[in-house]
Amino acid sequence: MIDIEILSINSFKDNSSEWLVLPDIERDRANNFLKMQDSLRFKLGRLMVRMRLSKELGLPPEKISILINSFGKPNCSIHNSLNF
Repeated sequence: MIDIEILSINSFKDNSSEWLVLPDIERDRANNFLKMQDSLRFKLGRLMVRMRLSKELGLPPEKISILINSFGKPNCSIHNSLNF
């Protein structure tokens, strides 16, 4: 089964409280983008991943740790069988 979730980037503002679930390192990375749209896309992508993992793992989104390996691939250390 495939689940598809769609969110409009236009429905989020840069100062939205939704971004508070993102850790400081991800918010800092988003702030380094030159274009506001790119920053919003990055944050929205991370938010969607956290919300989906929250549903799958039964944890609050801010408790989910997403690490980046040496090849730049994301990895959720909470559950070994999750692949991105």
